[in-house]
Amino acid sequence: MSEPYILVRSLGRKCGMAEYAGFLAERLPGKLVGSVTDLPLQRDRAGIVIVQVEVGLYNFDLYEILWEMWAARHRGYLVVADYASEPNECRGWSQEIAKYSILGPKYWELNSVCLPLVRCNPLAEQDAGPPSEIKLGTFGFASPVKKHEEIARLAIRLGVKALIISTVPNPWPGFEEGPHRQVPLDALNEIRQMAELYPDRIELIDSGYLTIPEVQTKLRECTHLVSAMDNLTANWGPSGSLRTMATVGRPLIALNSQRAAEVDATLVTSFDEITLDFLQKNTSAPNIKKIGDGLWAYKNLLRWIETAIFFKRQLINPSGGLLHVSG
Repeated sequence: MSEPYILVRSLGRKCGMAEYAGFLAERLPGKLVGSVTDLPLQRDRAGIVIVQVEVGLYNFDLYEILWEMWAARHRGYLVVADYASEPNECRGWSQEIAKYSILGPKYWELNSVCLPLVRCNPLAEQDAGPPSEIKLGTFGFASPVKKHEEIARLAIRLGVKALIISTVPNPWPGFEEGPHRQVPLDALNEIRQMAELYPDRIELIDSGYLTIPEVQTKLRECTHLVSAMDNLTANWGPSGSLRTMATVGRPLIALNSQRAAEVDATLVTSFDEITLDFLQKNTSAPNIKKIGDGLWAYKNLLRWIETAIFFKRQLINPSGGLLHVSG
């Protein structure tokens, strides 16, 4: 089976989608590209491209997404739209995207092939074990959704230390100068203020860029990992940061949500439930076998497409889009 191309607009930038595309390329395997113009023309045989579709990378413009699908098809590719999430203000976009591609959302919906999130690999290096004193930890790009300030407040209430890895993303050129930057920056500034007030309690890593293995290594310095994210909308995709924390080898405690349940986290309805006694009793890390890993779904889809290409058969798109295999 030939390797597919994986197209992600934020390739090489501080962006969760770029990280995810890297996991996918490593584990399928596949070839990473950052633009539709980087796709080599396919003349003798149809190629396959998996496009990482995150609406923010397309300026919340549906037609920009559809144009990229169209352009990839005209370069000789069958397009798989790896659809990260669909915020409420974009509801219905997925069914338009399905007319130009094979729709692959993270949760099943009509006219789609479900492509659950792929898990990053645990560290290969031996784990020396947690520290003797309780220390909380969390990770993710700065965002009001992550609510990292809640982990800081929890640590202060319990009288323990906390490590917070939170930086401002930079997913597309001009992001740091544009209006989008202010939302994560405001969230990060709130955590910075708390770290300045409680320097003995809050350790904040808020600059530079750590790779996922570096994040996993740093989080091993903690006894417990905590997530304050809750459910957003029914069609919002899984959490990459939760999956990363779930592979560290430490207990993961999270507010009750579908995202957290998928990674075998210990679920609570409120941080009020978390006490020192609670932490001392919760010492089991998520079971790696229970952490959702969608690699099988990608491989099954690629085998189906490759079979259709080999036998020169038309791919049937239930939404009515024209997905033909060229001879």
